This record gives sequence, C-alpha cells and structure tokens, in this order.
Amino acid sequence: MAIDMNMSGGKLDVDILFVSDLHIGSEFFRAEQFTRVLDHINPKRLIINGDGIDGHRLHRHGWNIPEEQRQALDCIYEKEAQGVQVDWVNGNHDEVLRKSLLGGKPIMGQKAFGMNFSDGVMVRTDDDREYLVTHGDYIVDDGLFENDVMSHLPAIGDFLYDNLQRLDQFVYDHSPDCLKDRFSVAASLKSLTKVIIMGLSGFNRHALKAARDTNVDGIIYGHTHMPGDTVLEKDGEQVHLLNSGSWVDSCTAIVMKDGEFDILWGRQFDRVIHQTAEDFAAGVERRRSLYRHKTEGFLNYFKQVLFEPERKGPKGLEPSMPVADPLGMEPAPLGAE
Repeated sequence: MAIDMNMSGGKLDVDILFVSDLHIGSEFFRAEQFTRVLDHINPKRLIINGDGIDGHRLHRHGWNIPEEQRQALDCIYEKEAQGVQVDWVNGNHDEVLRKSLLGGKPIMGQKAFGMNFSDGVMVRTDDDREYLVTHGDYIVDDGLFENDVMSHLPAIGDFLYDNLQRLDQFVYDHSPDCLKDRFSVAASLKSLTKVIIMGLSGFNRHALKAARDTNVDGIIYGHTHMPGDTVLEKDGEQVHLLNSGSWVDSCTAIVMKDGEFDILWGRQFDRVIHQTAEDFAAGVERRRSLYRHKTEGFLNYFKQVLFEPERKGPKGLEPSMPVADPLGMEPAPLGAE
C-alpha cells in the first residue's frame, strides 16, 4: 500500500499504528518529531512494540526524563482519551515490567495506566491473515548473550552506539536541511551488528519456528532499529516480516490500513505538517494540563519497579509504596476497552 500523504486536513487515518524503540529516557529519542507525527495520525489502535522506555539507560545514569519526552507520553494519552486502544508490548530495555506486579498480579496481561500490557499481541487483517506483534529480542538474540563471556557485549555495544549517536547529532546540527536524516553512522553500524547477531543466533530459523508455533502468517517486530518489509522463505515455509525501526535514528513506524501494511517514515510528514510553533506550543500546553497526571502515574510506577531490585523474588517486583494510577488499578482482560 502506498500512503497518500496529501491527507485531508493533514491527518492520516489508519487502522493500526505500530511503533517501537522510542527509548524514552535516552537523550537520543526524537521526542518532538514523534509527537508532531503522532499528532497527525488518527489510528484506531496504537501498539508500542517494545523499548518504549529505556530502563537500561535510566538505571545506569539515573532517572532523568526530559520535558519533551514526557510530552510524547502526553500525546499517547491524548490518543487513548480519544478512544484509541493502546497496547504496550514489552521489550528488552523495559524488561523490568516483565517481572513487575501491580495489585499483587503480574502487570503483563493487565490493563492499567490506560494501556494493555503484554509480551505480544495478535492482529488480524481484513483477509484473515494473522500477525504476531512482539518486540523480537527473543527471536533476534535467542540466548546468544546468556553465557558469562557474551553477556557483557550488549553493554559494550550500547556504549559504542551512544557515542556514535552523539557524533550523528553533531553532524545533524551542523548540516543543511536537505542533508538531515539522510545518513547515520550509528544506525549503519547498529544495522551491521544486528545482521551479524541475527546470523549467529539463527534468526531465520527462529523466526520461522515462532511463526509455526503461533500459527501466524507474519511477525511485526522492532529491536534491531532496522525498518523493513520482507518475506522469508525456507524449505517450503514462509513468513512475512515487518520491522518498525526506531525513534532514535530511522524515525519510522508500520501502519496497517484496509488490511495492508506499509512503512511510514517520519520525514514523509515534513511537507504535510503545516503547524506553526505557536500552534504546537498550544497543543503541548493543552495535553500537559489534561493528561500529564496520567503520564506521571505511569512513569512513577516504572521508576519504582526499576529502582527497587531488592524486592525481586519469586513473586516478582512491586513498588513498596502505593502507586497512584489515575485510570484505576483493577486488572482487565488483554484487549479490553
């Protein structure tokens, strides 16, 4: 499907919007661009497919989430208030949620803070094709870093990636507009690294097995930060693979409309977002006043489970102090409105 960016009123109507790897808490999350793009899309459902919050970075460097990144969450909560179903699928950088409890029960499988939390969801197209939506770390890495030697590599990789992203930011800040976002050293190196990891871990084999085990036609994932749309075929089996990229380098998402999928690039919106700085600021203030309490409720919960490792045990991790959830603490079936 080719997206028509000449949208009525500058809005794009889609059935489902898939985004991943926001890395809220990272200095490299392009929060303002994400907010502007999200503000111009009308999805019926929004799936945040892993690494929504960069718990790894926040745990290493301390809790520091800038105002513009909180605004991105405000924008998500605005969508939720408009009736959009929001799903938060867990990833490896926000994996603390996999072990956390809410109201004495695992948060995975609950509806809380206005979102449905899970390790993965299923979506069905108009022609009855089924897709597994999962962050993809289990498929891409598949235990590669579990031994003592290899376990240190992700931290080393994150350090190198961070510094290359700083180089990219310097180049971006000093480049003419026509050259911005055309090449990223960090993204290129990360892509090469992920290709090597996927080869070593047997990604193709594991992707086919995951599709077979869940009886799906395709898998929508993130994790690698490499946006893509391909069909994997091997030994008579095939699976449609869609990767939503990230919002620290590629600024991409996957959209589903009328049963078809397409990759959406943030820069596609450059020519359709006709919004003055004053209008954008007014929208920010409106969302902050209406939805900031929801943003802070969720962030407070995440912060408490992230920094209370002493409570980790067979029953999981739960904040020792009550967390104010303005949307209610009662569990609900995954997918409940």
